[in-house]
Amino acid sequence: MRDTIKQAIIDLLRDKRTQLPTLPVVVQNVIRISRDDSTSTADLAAFIAQDQALANKVLRLANSPYYGMGRKVDSIQRAITIIGFDEVVSLAIGIGVFPALKKGSALSLLDVEALWLHAIGACFAGRLICSYVNGLDCQGQHNEKSVFLTCLLHDIGKILFAIYFPDEYKKVLARAAKEELPLDKVEVDMLGIDHATFAALLMRQWNFPDSIVQPVRFHHRVAKAPADFQADAGVIWLANHLVRAAAIGSSANPARYPLREATGVFLIEREGLRELADALSGQRQEIENFLSVMQ
Repeated sequence: MRDTIKQAIIDLLRDKRTQLPTLPVVVQNVIRISRDDSTSTADLAAFIAQDQALANKVLRLANSPYYGMGRKVDSIQRAITIIGFDEVVSLAIGIGVFPALKKGSALSLLDVEALWLHAIGACFAGRLICSYVNGLDCQGQHNEKSVFLTCLLHDIGKILFAIYFPDEYKKVLARAAKEELPLDKVEVDMLGIDHATFAALLMRQWNFPDSIVQPVRFHHRVAKAPADFQADAGVIWLANHLVRAAAIGSSANPARYPLREATGVFLIEREGLRELADALSGQRQEIENFLSVMQ
């Protein structure tokens, strides 16, 4: 079955008639301008203001109870300053991607909302990791701009499997649950490809840069990532551990991952990992707010 499914995935991605998720034009443009180092908060605000639906969601998040502003935030630029430049870019992309991946077959196999909550939790965990290591360049030759977005999208391959190969993926999920095996290992064994690679292939279709594609592709195989992106992939891997330890959402992965397994990654020891997990738990309301706005 694995060779057949792997080829079917390749054919799915190559077939121009396939109804694969596509990014709205506004989201493509947000990605484009955000990748320009000369883009300022004012530039991003001016662009977002042209799309009323997106602008309303950005303002809604900025005015959520978590941020506790003393007065109403009614300026897009001020909202971006409060939420964060990269977080707003990720919010825009999440808004574009979430509806396309919330389909019947996926909902019948996965708790999609819990999976997205896990992904958003990983975003915040990734940001905490980069802050904690203080001076370590988490993005290799890149800056930290991609951390939030790579963590947000790292598990969308699971949803793609559930949408396009529901019968086969049901068997994968059942075996992983019964034997308490890592989901990515069972995917490779039964389907010939894991969710990380599937997600990376789709992101290639979206013309995402390597700084996003490669960390997602190798987040379960960090040592095999190209040298420039190993640190990026490591952030996602460690963020996964932290968000599981904080019990935020669900990754649909039944394997047990004790936090102690991550000891030493980025020179963070057990006490530091527990400190990060506790800090992440304290951000639960902000994480839930992010998801509610994204939907």
